[in-house]
Amino acid sequence: NKCILYWEGEGAGKWWPKNKSVVSLITDEDKDSGFWTTFFNDKSLGNDEHFILTGWIGGENAIRSEESQSDNDVLDTVLRNLRSMFGKAVRPPTKYIITRWGQDEYALGSYSYVPVGRRSIDAARVDLGWHIGRGKVYFSGEATDSYYGTVVGARRSGIEKAKKILMRLEARARRKKKRSSSSRDGSDSDIDFNSSH
Repeated sequence: NKCILYWEGEGAGKWWPKNKSVVSLITDEDKDSGFWTTFFNDKSLGNDEHFILTGWIGGENAIRSEESQSDNDVLDTVLRNLRSMFGKAVRPPTKYIITRWGQDEYALGSYSYVPVGRRSIDAARVDLGWHIGRGKVYFSGEATDSYYGTVVGARRSGIEKAKKILMRLEARARRKKKRSSSSRDGSDSDIDFNSSH
């Protein structure tokens, strides 16, 4: 699951983790170990105008969080952990979104992984992302990308497949246009109407 936090204004800049793409809080072994302790810094992608952190929680901890934590509980845990790392200057975010992947009616918490015994992650992704039906059906999604298990992978693979489909449609349109123009001037005809056979 994710907790996406957005701060408006420059206030977050006083404590923001500069030059870090991922920050993690190392905690003692207790009931909250691994609960909302890893954060991705969107500024590391060149997003200089916004202050956005994305907290992650996975596995059994994600299940326990979904079952036992309200959105307010999650936000309290996230802020407590951020303050443990960056001090009291961390204020509540302007906006936040909390996902509950295990409760999504279509995914039910599932995500892709490489099966035991498979030698190459990339080969598995390529196999899964291959088109069928002479290029009439394409598969995309995080499972077909090297950034599997992420929205980045889902987006990248969607863009890649959209480009492939567009290329096929443009090629088809060029062929159709060429056939149409050549049939108008008779250049594609197999029959020589001027011969005296």
